[in-house]
Amino acid sequence: MLLSSIRQDEIAESNGIEGEGYLVRSLFGREAIDVRLAAIAIETANHGGLAKLSIQGNNPCLGVTDAGLMAIARGCPTHRDLSLWNVSFVGDKGLSEITHGCHLLEKLDLFQCPIITNKSLLDIAKNCPDMTSLIIDSCSNIGNESLKAVGQYCPNLKIVVLKNSPLIGGSWISILFNYCTKVETLSLVSCIGVEDYPLTLVVSCRNSLVSLAIRNCPGVGNTTIDVVGGLCRKLTHIDLSGLLRITDEGLIPLVQNCVANLGAVNLSRCVNITDISISTIVKLNGRSLKSLLVDGCRHVTDATLVEILKFC
Repeated sequence: MLLSSIRQDEIAESNGIEGEGYLVRSLFGREAIDVRLAAIAIETANHGGLAKLSIQGNNPCLGVTDAGLMAIARGCPTHRDLSLWNVSFVGDKGLSEITHGCHLLEKLDLFQCPIITNKSLLDIAKNCPDMTSLIIDSCSNIGNESLKAVGQYCPNLKIVVLKNSPLIGGSWISILFNYCTKVETLSLVSCIGVEDYPLTLVVSCRNSLVSLAIRNCPGVGNTTIDVVGGLCRKLTHIDLSGLLRITDEGLIPLVQNCVANLGAVNLSRCVNITDISISTIVKLNGRSLKSLLVDGCRHVTDATLVEILKFC
C-alpha cells in the first residue's frame, strides 16, 4: 500500500546529495513522511544504492513511522549510516527491520527517539557487526542491556557517544570497553549512572583512545582520571567540564602522561581545579594547545594568564 501511493514527483523530490561514490538522502521536518522514504528506497535502488540516511524531525500529521523504515530496510541493502533525530513515531519494529535488511550498517545516531528500546539495539548489535560509530542522545528507554550486546558483537567500534541517558551506567560500560579495544573517541555526557569504578576498565582501549569527554557526570572523580592518565597516553583532546569531584591531584598525572601533546582541553565548571593544573597543562603543551577553557573554575586566577602568554 505504501509503495503504490508514491507519485513520480515525490521520487524526484527525494533526491539529496551524492558524495564519494554513494547516495546520501536527508529528510527534515514536514518532508519526513513514510511516502518519501518509500520513494527514496525506489529511487536509490536504481542509482547505485543508498548509503546514508538522515531523518530530522516529524511531520506533525504524517510523521515517519516503522512502515517508512521498513521500506528502507527492504529496498536499500547497501545502507551504512542512519541518523534518527526527534522521530517520535519510530519504534523497535522499524529499527529492527533495518538490522535484518541492512547488514552493512556502520553508523547509528539516535536523538530523542522515545519509543526505541533495548530490543532493537540488541538486534543492531547481533546483525550489524561492522558498526564503527554509536551515538545515543536523550533516548530514555535505551539502557545497559544494549551496551552489553554492542560490546560483545561490535568489536570495531571507534566512536562511542552517550548523552542524557539515565538508564546507562554501572558495570555494563565496563563490559562494552572490555570487548571494544579500538575506540578512539569516547564521550559520556550527563549520564547519572556513570561512576568511577566501572570506568577504570576504559584501559582496554588505552592504545587507541585519542579523545575523551566526560561531562556533567556527578559520579566521576579522581579515580577515573587517575587511571586514564596512567594508561591512555595518546590523548589529544580532553573535556572534563562539569566534573565537580576532580582536583589537581587527579588531573595533573593525566596531563603529564599525555605524550602525544594536548590540543584541546575543557575544564569549565571544574570548581576544584586550581592554577597548579592550568600551569602544568600550559607548560607541557604550550606549542600544541589550541583551546583551553576554564570558565567557572573559581580557583583559577589571573596569574594563569601570565603562564598562557608565556608558553602558548
